[in-house]
Amino acid sequence: MAQKGIQLISWFKELRRRKRVPKPHNYITTWELFRRYLASKLPVPKESVVDYNANLLNSAPANLQINYIAIVIDGKVEEVMRAQNKMAAMLLSSPTFVEFDPNEIYPIIGQTEYVNGKLVNSIVEKESNV
Repeated sequence: MAQKGIQLISWFKELRRRKRVPKPHNYITTWELFRRYLASKLPVPKESVVDYNANLLNSAPANLQINYIAIVIDGKVEEVMRAQNKMAAMLLSSPTFVEFDPNEIYPIIGQTEYVNGKLVNSIVEKESNV
């Protein structure tokens, strides 16, 4: 009897398998439809202003003119640097470089003078003599 019951079950399964209609290639399940709906409600990422493909360290803004300066010591190029117009003009006008201690004097741009080998804050000196 058990053998006959197993045959009947397998016959019934075979019958169901033969009656199934194959799903068309564009068939979509309820789960896939739900996933697509949820995906459509996700916020759209904004386009970035920064171009991450550009090499930001070596690129200069389009409106700046960059000057290339070679530092030559004893007839050999020791360093190459880039500078904007104002800095390039200062470096190429044969400046004097002076080492100073900020605890003794702090130079003020446009007001401190270099007199007899010393940095002198002219406004501070004038106010202290009054």
